[in-house]
Amino acid sequence: MRQETAPRAPFSHGSARRALLALALLIATVAGASSWHRRVEDRRHLSTGRAEWIWYARAGRMPQPLHFYAFRDFDLAAAPGPARALVFADPEAVLWVDGARVAELRQKPGDVLAIVDLAPHLRAGRNRLVLEASSEDGIGGLLFWVEGEGIDSAAMASGPGWRVTRDAREAESGAGRPAIVWGRPPQAPWGYPERPAAGR
Repeated sequence: MRQETAPRAPFSHGSARRALLALALLIATVAGASSWHRRVEDRRHLSTGRAEWIWYARAGRMPQPLHFYAFRDFDLAAAPGPARALVFADPEAVLWVDGARVAELRQKPGDVLAIVDLAPHLRAGRNRLVLEASSEDGIGGLLFWVEGEGIDSAAMASGPGWRVTRDAREAESGAGRPAIVWGRPPQAPWGYPERPAAGR
């Protein structure tokens, strides 16, 4: 006599909902742990506040030389006291402040931040920061943060408020287009650029 096998119960809607809920909780837990880890690492290693890595364009298929200007205008109610920039320019850039050539920068992943005294070059009213960047293969990154009394660091921080152009006349007139933004450190290949050791 043939024995019939009892039909297998279909996957119920209740089971599906429980499985989805469990998955959602797992994702939320992982995201929360990642966010917590990021905050801990930022407190330990981040020296450049809200500054984000910027560049002229995303990398193309074929490497080619690139020379461009990244710039930011900002206003100061009064000439500041001590003000210093923490800058990283990979592979190289010249920092201009209101038309004055202030620093030459050449850095690569693993190097420390450059510290530049801005106080002698800033004035009450409108100011302009320019990073004149160059790269033999078109690849690189710029990071800029300012610390000081009476300084709105966020107003100067590299990020979406910066503009870029390959035309010096456009840089002088404030034209150009928004910079490409990679995001805050840590970003590969630079990680968290560190301040120079005391005394350097």
